[in-house]
Amino acid sequence: MNTKKRNLLIITLILVVFTATYFIHLNKLSNSKISLKNREKVAEQKFNETKKKIRTEFTRDNESESYLFDQLFNFDKAISFKDSTISFFVYSDHIEVRLLDEKYLGRLHSKVKSEAINKRTDVAHDKQVFELSKKHGATVQYWVSRISNDMFFDYFKQDECKPYFDNNNYYTIDPLAFSEFDRFLTAFKMCEEKVSLQNEIIIRNYQAELNNLKKGLSQDARGVMEQNLNDQSALKSVDESFTFNWSGFGNFNYSIPVKEIDHDYIDDAMNEVYAEQYKDYSLQNGAMPYGYCFVTSNYGSSGIE
Repeated sequence: MNTKKRNLLIITLILVVFTATYFIHLNKLSNSKISLKNREKVAEQKFNETKKKIRTEFTRDNESESYLFDQLFNFDKAISFKDSTISFFVYSDHIEVRLLDEKYLGRLHSKVKSEAINKRTDVAHDKQVFELSKKHGATVQYWVSRISNDMFFDYFKQDECKPYFDNNNYYTIDPLAFSEFDRFLTAFKMCEEKVSLQNEIIIRNYQAELNNLKKGLSQDARGVMEQNLNDQSALKSVDESFTFNWSGFGNFNYSIPVKEIDHDYIDDAMNEVYAEQYKDYSLQNGAMPYGYCFVTSNYGSSGIE
C-alpha cells in the first residue's frame, strides 16, 4: 500500500471515529435531557403536593385569612438553576437544570401565619377603637393617630423566612392597651373641661380689661383701640403640659392650649390709642391744670415735670 492510500485510510478512520463518537455524544445528551425533564416533573409534582398540604393546614387554622397564602405565594421564588455538564470523548455540552426548593414552602407558611395574626390584630384594634368612639366621640380617632403604636401592640420579631421574605414579624394587642386608653381619654376630658373653664374666665377678664381701658376715651381713640385690639387679638394660646401614667408603658405627656392675656401687646396698642387721644391736647398761657392741688393763683413754686 502506497503512502497516499495509507494516509487516506487514516483520515477516513479518524473521521469515522469522530463522527461516531459525536453521534454517541448527541444520543447521550438527548437521553440526559429527557432524564432531567422527568426528574424536574417528579420534583414539581412533589413540590405541589407539599404546597397543597401546607395550604390546607393554613386554611384550616386561618379560614378568614386563607387568601393570604395565594396572595404571597410566588412559584418563581422557589426556582433556582445550576449547570450540568454532559461529556463524551472530546465533546462537551452544558445543560441548565431547574431546582425547586421545598424550604420556600416552609418559609412561606411561617410568613402567612404571621400575616394572618397581623390581620386579625388590625381588625380587633379597629373594633376596640369603634367601641371607644361611641363612648368618647371624635377625640378617639385624633388620639389614635397621635399615640405611638408601641402603646397598643406587643411586637414579636422573627427571621425564619429569609432569604425569601424580609421577615415574618407579627404583633398582637397589648392586653392592657385599650383599658388604659379608655382611662386616658377620661382623664383628658376632665383636663380639657378644666382648661375650658379657665379659658372662659380669662376671656371674661380680657373683655373687662378692655372695657375699663375704653373709659374716658374719645370717639377717635376708641376707633383706634377697636382697630388694634379686635377679635381677641391680645389673647394668645400657650400649651399647658399634663402627664398620664400609662400602665405598662410609663408616663405619657400631652398638652392642651390655654388662653393667656398678652399685656405687652395691649400696652403697645394703647400707646397708639393714647397718642390719638391726646394729640390735640395743649395748655394755654396762664392755665392752671393743677390749681386744685396747690392754690388758685398763678404765682408760687408749683411746677410740672
